[in-house]
Amino acid sequence: AIMGSTLEVSKLVIASWLYRNWKEIPFILKSYLASALVILMFLTSMSIFGFLSQAHIDQGLVSSDVTDKIALIDQKIQTEKDIITAAKQGLQQLDQQINETLNRTSEQKSDVAVRRSVNIRKNQAPERKELAKQIENAQYKITKLNEEKIPIATKLRKVEAEVGPIKYIAAV
Repeated sequence: AIMGSTLEVSKLVIASWLYRNWKEIPFILKSYLASALVILMFLTSMSIFGFLSQAHIDQGLVSSDVTDKIALIDQKIQTEKDIITAAKQGLQQLDQQINETLNRTSEQKSDVAVRRSVNIRKNQAPERKELAKQIENAQYKITKLNEEKIPIATKLRKVEAEVGPIKYIAAV
């Protein structure tokens, strides 16, 4: 900070002195001070760029860790959603089996069709119960994963808010 401040003050002093005394000073002194001013401008610009780049890299590491955590949670949520979808398809297949039985036997007596479908439903009860339990467990896990994701997503938004201007300036 002291070095940067000294360079900035030196740059301002040289620029103002050159402006005020441009007509009175010899060419060699003009060229020396003008080149020194350009070199100081280059040094301060490079140091600012280095500082911004380092800050960008530091924040990028934090944001990538947080992004990876969110991606992992999203992947787990998707797995649970897939489990729910598979369980619902299983229930639909069980319902389809009953409907097919009703359709096949509806041409016969309706009492027979109803009894057969009730028997099939009773036989499917354990499987239906297991599928319903899978859906409930998956929904519970999704809720927990979303609760776990909220603070991490908040942290990511804070990091992105801090990094946004740095990324913009570094890109420029």
